[in-house]
Amino acid sequence: MPTATLPLAGTELVPLVQGGANVQAPASAVGVSTKVSIAATADAQIGTIPANAMIVAVLLHETAGHAVTVTLGTTSGGSDILGATAVGSSGIVPVNGPNLLLQAWTASQGIFIHSASWNSANVTVSVWYVQ
Repeated sequence: MPTATLPLAGTELVPLVQGGANVQAPASAVGVSTKVSIAATADAQIGTIPANAMIVAVLLHETAGHAVTVTLGTTSGGSDILGATAVGSSGIVPVNGPNLLLQAWTASQGIFIHSASWNSANVTVSVWYVQ
């Protein structure tokens, strides 16, 4: 899975998909990103994405040494943004925009993390978006 350059800001290069090929473009060409982030040990709201924004990347980082499978959604327990994704013990899983199921909304939208079994895991989830 291709990964995004995080965080997106200033003159850093960010991967874009164009005609099926990955190309690099200055972050300023796609806007400066904003991040919402939490450390979760149970289902929780990560934050709210403002109206007319688009998620460009997600980073999942398990910090307690326990593997877990999580989803991201627009409702508590939902999976309409990111389907079931395994995060290994102390693992890091980057997910870029094209691998997300849902990326943009015309109204502000809450974003939630969910797991059917947290297994004592602690996942720091960061969501970057541009507006």
